[in-house]
Amino acid sequence: MCHNPDFSGREPMPRLANQREEYLLKAMQDYRSGNRIGRDVNARLAGGTAVHPRHHVFPLDRLADAHVAVEEGAVGKAVVRSGA
Repeated sequence: MCHNPDFSGREPMPRLANQREEYLLKAMQDYRSGNRIGRDVNARLAGGTAVHPRHHVFPLDRLADAHVAVEEGAVGKAVVRSGA
């Protein structure tokens, strides 16, 4: 994995962990449009083989489980849903 398994980044790959969702979305849109160039990112996006981090979805009554997932370094976002 080019950004490290925990998405912490390494030269010359930037950190992805704990980046704002808006930044990551803009970066992916820019790669796809060709306005941003990065090793094989453009080809992977164009070919549909890029994979984004998982989301872990928890109902509100499992808020403690969401907290544990984040504290233990779950890859992706922990989303807590307040309704059905």
